[in-house]
Amino acid sequence: MPVAPRHDALLTSLDALSPREREIAEMVARGLSNKTVAIHLGISHWTVSTHLRRVFAKLDINGRIELCRLVLTCGQQAHG
Repeated sequence: MPVAPRHDALLTSLDALSPREREIAEMVARGLSNKTVAIHLGISHWTVSTHLRRVFAKLDINGRIELCRLVLTCGQQAHG
């Protein structure tokens, strides 16, 4: 079954993220707070916030909920 064009576009968008942005996006999608992500990665929570703002801009989304949906949907498409 072919992947819907929207999902193709989303997968391409996720591919546009830097490795660090993608790592942070995936951690946020698992429900981790900025502070927890920062502790795991050994960076400040301000740096996590900066990365998230860049991720939101690149993916043309407005918040964490949209990011979670996108990461989870793309993960399912890539694995299923």
